[in-house]
Amino acid sequence: MKELWKKYRVKSIKDGNVTLITLDSKTGMGLSEEEEAMLEKIAQAVNEYFKENYVDNGEVGILWAVSTHQSIIYSSCVKYGELDYCRVAKEHADDPDSWAQVPPPPGYPDWMWNFIMQLVWSWTHYYNPDWGTGSAPSEAKYYADESKNYYMNGNKYLAYQYLGYASHFVTDVGNPLHTGAEARQVLLSALLGDIKYITLRI
Repeated sequence: MKELWKKYRVKSIKDGNVTLITLDSKTGMGLSEEEEAMLEKIAQAVNEYFKENYVDNGEVGILWAVSTHQSIIYSSCVKYGELDYCRVAKEHADDPDSWAQVPPPPGYPDWMWNFIMQLVWSWTHYYNPDWGTGSAPSEAKYYADESKNYYMNGNKYLAYQYLGYASHFVTDVGNPLHTGAEARQVLLSALLGDIKYITLRI
């Protein structure tokens, strides 16, 4: 497993007693057929383990225990004061997850739509910097610009509400599962197909 791990675009960083995993663009990703088969066996074993230990009514999800969107924007705002408005940003940071899903533009394959539906919720919540696919950066900029306009016009409530929206898309692309490796994620989803769904988004 250690040898396989070295081939992925990730690296581990020790932070006290915690090991953090981060992207490493200098590392290759090529796996041999034997290594791919090994990963498939691991995925199947994980599938069986989840079904045996965690499945409730045929469903299992990998979820954040707390609202990451809310926590990040609130902590950021607190550094600049105006606590009442920080709460406004926090309360609206999760809102984009309740908005209608946006599909990929015409011309993308069916698997891309399935990937969006199942793993990152919407084209607007996703961005792959290698391919230039997904519109999370433009969504973040749009809502940040609107927030600035409201702030400049003295409407702090709407300014912080839109700041909460903008932060949602910034937080999304801070999650590696929202920023690439589509084919691998779709493959994993297929390998774990016996599980009704896997939630790999924030």
